[in-house]
Amino acid sequence: MDDIINEGIRAKLDDSINRCKEKMGTKKITVSKPTKEELEKIGVDNWGIWEKEPSVFDWSYSEPETCLILEGEAEVKGKNGEAASFKTGDLVVFPTGLDCTWTIKKKIRKRYQFG
Repeated sequence: MDDIINEGIRAKLDDSINRCKEKMGTKKITVSKPTKEELEKIGVDNWGIWEKEPSVFDWSYSEPETCLILEGEAEVKGKNGEAASFKTGDLVVFPTGLDCTWTIKKKIRKRYQFG
């Protein structure tokens, strides 16, 4: 009986720890090469479009952003030192709480969605 109770307590504790980790976030930027089917599934054609000429600027994410790079090349470097480079065809996810610096090397045009 004690084992069952301990397992239940352990499961609740693990769940609490995982929720805390999610709230804190790792602030990790993810970059992938999606298939056409994956893009259709997430409805990327209905997202907004954003364009920016080569430049350097600071940005903070108060909510997650997912974007598909339609053209261009950029690097985003977090204040924690993590950097991610991406270019045409990449699907990029920026996590909530990320404070970073964008360096746009070639004009960026992207489809994007927050939340």
